[in-house]
Amino acid sequence: MSGPLRLSLLLLLAAVACSGELNVWFERQMLESVISQMMLLSAKNPLRPRCKPRGGAEQLLHRLTADRFPIVADGHLLSGIYFNSLSRSGIVLANSINSFTVHWATASRDGLPPTRVQYKFMGLQSHNQSVLLHPRLTVPSTGFVPAAESSFQLNLQCTKRVSGVAEFEIHAVFQFSDRPEKRSLTMQHRFRKACLSAADLLKLQQKCYCRKKCKQQIKKKRRRRNHRKKQRAANSSPSRRRSDRRQQRRRRGDRRRGGKKGRNSRQRRQRRRQRRRRLRRRRKECQKECRRGCRAQPSDCQQREAD
Repeated sequence: MSGPLRLSLLLLLAAVACSGELNVWFERQMLESVISQMMLLSAKNPLRPRCKPRGGAEQLLHRLTADRFPIVADGHLLSGIYFNSLSRSGIVLANSINSFTVHWATASRDGLPPTRVQYKFMGLQSHNQSVLLHPRLTVPSTGFVPAAESSFQLNLQCTKRVSGVAEFEIHAVFQFSDRPEKRSLTMQHRFRKACLSAADLLKLQQKCYCRKKCKQQIKKKRRRRNHRKKQRAANSSPSRRRSDRRQQRRRRGDRRRGGKKGRNSRQRRQRRRQRRRRLRRRRKECQKECRRGCRAQPSDCQQREAD
């Protein structure tokens, strides 16, 4: 994981829970899902996601101890701490991240009535509509923040026509009617999101399905081969077993048996390299055959991948 993203997440983890006045926050469960999906991004090319997440997600998820991670706490804007870092570092949101659930409320202070806060989303736009549509909200673009705790969603929908990285902007203003010292609060940030076309998504599904299938097949064949070897060794005669043990000692380079350790170690390394080459060749052949079958019947691979 890159340094700016790790720094931003640690700043998120250091934030305190929100209470009083205007509060806007993310829930822990949503952040866990986002972090897990970000681990599927390739470090070199965000348009070529991985089939398995990278390491390090468990450590970050283990640090998520708080239940709420505030964007606005007690009327004070905290989003600039980590959103600006994400924007400046150019971190790209994964293709699988399609929505964010945001919670908000205007809690009462010391028994006083709730603060009346009017919100207005003035700029929710995508700078590349051929890749990413304009962000959409599940609440009206203008209105009042509810006093009780509630939530809304910010939806990010890709066009799926072409693959690319699109930049989108979020511009929101909160106006306080009963705070003369601070009339409004402005939040404006830019983010980047990766989007894949329908054809690239299908290729990704087929690639991940074939990798998983071939890995399972090779493991099964290896277990069967090892089982047959054990059966042959158990059914062989005592003299045969003794000769096999002598051969194994010679291969290991046992000096007491007259073997030369240097020569045997080179031979072991050479055999190890040959086994790796054969294994890679089998994987490639299996994956090619699997993808050929998926191209002939793509619905079958999609159905199995969903299962």
